[in-house]
Amino acid sequence: MRVTRVNWRAFTLPAAIALGIALSALQAEAATNCIDGVNCYCDRVRPGGDLADPNLIFCEDFEAVTLHDDSSVGGVAPLFGPWYDKGYYRGENSYWQRTYGSGVSDCAWRQGQPASPKVGVTCNANTCYQGEWRADDRWQANSFACLDIVQDGEFDDEISSNVSPSVPGKHSGVFDGKQSLAQRTAPGRLGGITGFAKFPGTYRTFGVTMAVGYPTNSARANLWDDPWKHNEWETASEGKMDGIFLFHNTGGLQEDDPFQMFMFHANGSSQSQCETALAKASVVRGSVWCNDVALYYRADPLYYKRSRDFPFGTWGCAQGYFKDLGASNSIIKIWFNNTLIIHIENLDTRSFSARSGYKSLVWNNYANRNQTSNLSTESTYRYEDNIHVTAGAPASCAQVGFSGSTPPPATSDPLSSPGQPTVVN
Repeated sequence: MRVTRVNWRAFTLPAAIALGIALSALQAEAATNCIDGVNCYCDRVRPGGDLADPNLIFCEDFEAVTLHDDSSVGGVAPLFGPWYDKGYYRGENSYWQRTYGSGVSDCAWRQGQPASPKVGVTCNANTCYQGEWRADDRWQANSFACLDIVQDGEFDDEISSNVSPSVPGKHSGVFDGKQSLAQRTAPGRLGGITGFAKFPGTYRTFGVTMAVGYPTNSARANLWDDPWKHNEWETASEGKMDGIFLFHNTGGLQEDDPFQMFMFHANGSSQSQCETALAKASVVRGSVWCNDVALYYRADPLYYKRSRDFPFGTWGCAQGYFKDLGASNSIIKIWFNNTLIIHIENLDTRSFSARSGYKSLVWNNYANRNQTSNLSTESTYRYEDNIHVTAGAPASCAQVGFSGSTPPPATSDPLSSPGQPTVVN
């Protein structure tokens, strides 16, 4: 398929409406026809694909058949086996374990589970490997699973009131292809790290683009009342994991959620060094401050309001650009749905843990609420899809699947609107 830039100003309103309808139809067709290993999103951006990214660091579209189905596919790379597939321990040969490694015990089978396995073997170690939630509980992991791979028609399998998340004005359900990730927090459970997406090197300049969403029951489930960790970024040598891109770091649901990010101070650094760096920086958009733990940055209330811009039950496009980390003139930019909501220039990051660069994306879904006596009341999720990390400016929202008939605002700064619309034909 070819990807072509569109001159939106050349279209009349009827033509634009017709184009929007055509785009929706094309996107629906692409989702139906996506075949993992052939033409799904990450296939297209890897070498040889029609969207090949020569600077690609990491991509995951959650389309591997063994993430959802009871299919061994030979039990070998790149798809490995289903969730219960064993090397020696239960789940050792699953796609997730082989690709991202071990997670915390709260998300894994423990010794003696399941006592009478429907498939596979009983865990015969203190802790085995991650399981996935499934409507028929075929893997027998539903009591603890922190991961759920969902297809269309499955978003309400556990919580019947949840509706399929929508791309506003377009389709509802799986964002792109056949499957999306739902990071799951079960009622009363801590959850936590479920693996590490290791990068091929260490990066101090990179962009990230992804689809993200939350179910319609998100506020009701009581998780937002305390910090709720999102995916973290592992530093190369500081021994820390920063929340630089999407995070909930406060008590109570806020209008800047989930854009409450932070970088830890480097080992041996202090709050005063952070404040000196911030005083010399140019904060164009966003709320930025230091304390004795980290540098914090949040969405600018003039450009982002969660209840207005990101209602529960919708998919949104999040993009980040981190340039020259570890230097005296670093840049941090965050966009949501093509709107620049955080912009920091000339930030001296030599006293932050980011100075060593990042070596992996850490899958995380830890709920501090469930450390308290007032536990979460029902399962809820964080939806993710088409995660694209590149050594440069972020991929466009349109490229990862948000193609549509509404262009971003005109700007003289190309990195203020990286999501230029495209037409696939």
